[in-house]
Amino acid sequence: MMVNVDNAKLAADDFRTKYEMELAMRQLVEADASSLRRVLDELTLCKADLETQDLTTSHLPGVLVSFREVDALRCQPGDRLNVEVDAATPVDLNRVPEEKWCQYGALVENNRRDAEGWFTRAGGPLAGGWPPQDP
Repeated sequence: MMVNVDNAKLAADDFRTKYEMELAMRQLVEADASSLRRVLDELTLCKADLETQDLTTSHLPGVLVSFREVDALRCQPGDRLNVEVDAATPVDLNRVPEEKWCQYGALVENNRRDAEGWFTRAGGPLAGGWPPQDP
């Protein structure tokens, strides 16, 4: 009976050791899986970024071809293009205020003459003329 008890203790110790080893192995696998999930997330973001870059640069070959065509056309010596545009004559912004000031001065002078003529026709101050004479 003693041998059976010793065998049971040895078996229990073996199962405990096996349990601890499997527990440690499980924790390592879970840690690896967690780190691999983070790597997968980073790779997914990188993939999405590369796809957007691919979409934005997919039209560049056509653009580069058109730039090359434009450069080739610019280098052709015989073909020149002259463009003439009918546009309104530009307004000299320094002359406009001077003209307005001259018009204003002429208007003031005209109004002064009209007022002086009206005053003279009305008889001046008490028909004595202007400026009034001291007696």
